[in-house]
Amino acid sequence: MPSARPFVRSIAGELMASRYAIPKGLHFVLIAAISGVLLVSAAQTASSGENPARGKLFYTERCIFCHGDDGRGWNLQNRIARPPFPVPDLTNPEFMSRFSGKELFNVIKEGGTRAGKSRFMPPAGRWLSDDDIRDVIVYLRSLERSPSGDKSQKK
Repeated sequence: MPSARPFVRSIAGELMASRYAIPKGLHFVLIAAISGVLLVSAAQTASSGENPARGKLFYTERCIFCHGDDGRGWNLQNRIARPPFPVPDLTNPEFMSRFSGKELFNVIKEGGTRAGKSRFMPPAGRWLSDDDIRDVIVYLRSLERSPSGDKSQKK
């Protein structure tokens, strides 16, 4: 009857844990690697799909300085410093209906110049992932007003 030995020696002489030949100390690396994979998977699952709350977060961090906190752009009543260039009203449904989701995606990711739009729009693809940009677009679409001037929450 074989004896149950908790450790065995490998061919190279390393002490190995259990009969499944996991080198001593490697189990910590394996646990860390598996944990990392699970965290990345969970983060991707959380960011996949359309999330206007995340879009608002990114908009507030990067876009608010030119487009304003309400998406209407700069105006005398709510701006301290005026951008030295025209800024569109992102709540205007007539303006926003000119752009498909793909066009908005390209303008945000590549910047205005590369997308054939305003040279003042910087490329956000340097700091936002594709999923982040899609979330910003969902948030922007939620800012659009109905023709009567009321904001509508499109979903």
